[in-house]
Amino acid sequence: TTIKLKEFDMLKDLTIYNDENLDKVNYIIKKNNIEVTYDEMIENIGIYNVSYTALDKFGNSSNVFERVVEVIENELPVIEAKDIIITQNSSVDLSKFATASDKEDGDLTSKITYTTTLEIENPGSYSVTYKVADFDGQMSTKVVTITVEEMLYTEVDGYLHLDSLKYNKETNK
Repeated sequence: TTIKLKEFDMLKDLTIYNDENLDKVNYIIKKNNIEVTYDEMIENIGIYNVSYTALDKFGNSSNVFERVVEVIENELPVIEAKDIIITQNSSVDLSKFATASDKEDGDLTSKITYTTTLEIENPGSYSVTYKVADFDGQMSTKVVTITVEEMLYTEVDGYLHLDSLKYNKETNK
């Protein structure tokens, strides 16, 4: 059984037969053959041997059941995203520019949320803040820059289709 720091239900995944007479379940936790407490186990990374004994209300005890518990660090999720360059007035789906993963939970890309200061119609630099939480609620954030480049037009022979055209009276362009 692999667990993350600070969480573990000692009876999880145990099946106890004839449990209507069950009085209690005792367990002993050892690390390197040294007995440790539950709190010491969940606060320290390592491999532990846990021995269980069930006692019924008549004082009878079960055979000893043993399992190995590995306590691991719960790492933060990682967001992969790079700065973005787009053209003024283009359509862009900012969710496509980031991925997220977590060592314990795997691919979290579908859980990413983002906020942005982007004004697609105005050239300049803007930010996108991507956020994601793993299944334990640990949050990671990554901020990237979006550069909106001015849409440039060149003179060519033929036809030109524009969605919009701006004329500057001062420069006659």
